[in-house]
Amino acid sequence: MKNIIFLLLIFEICFPKTVSISGSIFNNEGKPSRKAEVVLFNLDESPIALAKTNRKGRFEFSDIIPDYYYLAVNHPEDGTIRIKINPRKARNRDLLLRLNLKKEIETPLIYTYSNVKPILKDPALRMKTISTTVDDKSIQLSWKKIPQAT
Repeated sequence: MKNIIFLLLIFEICFPKTVSISGSIFNNEGKPSRKAEVVLFNLDESPIALAKTNRKGRFEFSDIIPDYYYLAVNHPEDGTIRIKINPRKARNRDLLLRLNLKKEIETPLIYTYSNVKPILKDPALRMKTISTTVDDKSIQLSWKKIPQAT
């Protein structure tokens, strides 16, 4: 019995739980955006997954390992939108999105792997270790590199 529990624990640690990212894309009139290109990027701007919306404006990415990503949606006539997705420390869940395309570029909203409302400020960018140096001519601020900020 102990061996089975040990194996299950090792399996949980070695194979992280995957999630799905799905949703519906709408134009500025509230109608589904057909054949919009949906791309999931990592923070280095390398594409992870690509999909096109169906006639109802829906898309889905399956078996995604929870990590920091950008999701960009582009339609030549309806517009674009870009969001950032941040993982949670625990209990990452499938993400269901409802996005409205815009003609103008806006600041990306921040989503987590849960179905809560998006936020404007990225909590991953909170700087806790800022050092300040002040002299007669300048004020210098420095902090550790934040890999999620790239």
